[in-house]
Amino acid sequence: AVFDKGTLDAVYLSGGADKELGLHHLELAIQEAGRVLRKGGIMLSVSAACVDHVQSAFDRHSDSWECIRDGSFYTTEDGYTSNNVDGTILAWRKR
Repeated sequence: AVFDKGTLDAVYLSGGADKELGLHHLELAIQEAGRVLRKGGIMLSVSAACVDHVQSAFDRHSDSWECIRDGSFYTTEDGYTSNNVDGTILAWRKR
């Protein structure tokens, strides 16, 4: 598994005002995560600054990644719920 706590946000923001460069950096980071994770491996990301950009970058690679946690509320079978106040929890499984 790979655990990211803000790294993908920082990678995207490394493009500064050049959002296309930030997206390119994010694409490279996702490709590298795919290289080091075996099939079925989990990429867990805690994002606060760039949630939409991180999600959409993984969506563009949906042939390689399955979204298993999209940051929305989750209710367990016994009725407990989660919410993400300061950050959004995202997770993908490598296909």
